[in-house]
Amino acid sequence: MAITTNKHKDNNYILSILISQDGLSFCTATAGESKKIIAYEHKKINSSASPITVLESLQPEVQKLQQTYQLSKVIVVYANTLYTLVPNDFFDENKLSQYLKFNIKILETDYITYDDIPYLATKNVFIPLTNINNYLFDTFGSFTFTHSVSLLVNSVQQQLLETTTQGFIQVYPTHFDLSIFSDKKLILANSFSYYTPEDFIYYLLFSLEQLNIKPTKIKLYLGGDINIGTATYNYIETYIKHVYFFTKEENINNNLIDNENILINKDYHTNHLILKSLFCE
Repeated sequence: MAITTNKHKDNNYILSILISQDGLSFCTATAGESKKIIAYEHKKINSSASPITVLESLQPEVQKLQQTYQLSKVIVVYANTLYTLVPNDFFDENKLSQYLKFNIKILETDYITYDDIPYLATKNVFIPLTNINNYLFDTFGSFTFTHSVSLLVNSVQQQLLETTTQGFIQVYPTHFDLSIFSDKKLILANSFSYYTPEDFIYYLLFSLEQLNIKPTKIKLYLGGDINIGTATYNYIETYIKHVYFFTKEENINNNLIDNENILINKDYHTNHLILKSLFCE
C-alpha cells in the first residue's frame, strides 16, 4: 500500500529507489542534514520479470512522485546477483567484463560499471539495468546509482569489531547476500538463490564450513525479508548461536520518521538498506 502526503512542491526532496528481482521500493525524504521520511511504498513484481516489465512497473510510480515532490536528488540501488568484488591490487577499469564472465552470462547490451569501497580497498563490479538507467537519465538528467552489496558492506563498517567474526545477511524472497568479516577483514561476499528455507540454511552453513567458522562463533546480523517466527529464521536460530537484526545507527534515529503511519520504525531491519541509501554522498 502506498503511503503519501499531499503536494510537496515548496521544498526539495530526495527519492531513493531500490530495484530487486522481486520488487520496487520507493522512499522519499526531505533534503538536507535533518532528513524526514514522508513517503514509502513497496511494489511487488514477478521474480522472473524482464527488464522491460520492470521498467513498465517503475514508470508510473516515478511519474506520480514527480508530480507530488520537487526532487533534488535521485538515488537508485540495484539489488541483483550480477556482481563480483575485486581487490584494488587486481582491478583494471578496462577489464570489467573479465571479472564477471566466469559466473554471469553477459549480453552485448549490458553496461558494466563499478562501485568503489575505499575502506576495503575493493571495487564492486556489477551490471545495472541499462533501460532503467536510460529512462531515469532522460527523466531526471542526473542521478546516483549503486549496488546493494556495496551499500551493505559500507554501512556495516562502524559495526566491525576486532578479533570477532561477523556475518551480515540481506534477505530477498528468492536470494540472499552474505558478507562475512573476520578481524575487520572481508573474507566472503556472495549471493545465493534459494527456493526453500532448507536451501537457505544449507548455503549458509556450507559457507561457514568452507571458511572453518563454527556456527557458535559468529555474530550474524539479518536484514530484509525475514522476521522472527518464519521458517527461515527458525532454521537460522537453530544452528547459529548469536543472531541479531539490523538496528538504527546514530545518524538514522527516531526523528527520521516524520509520519507515524509509515511503518519503517517498527521493522527497521526490513527497510534498512533503502534508509541508509538516503545518507550516501
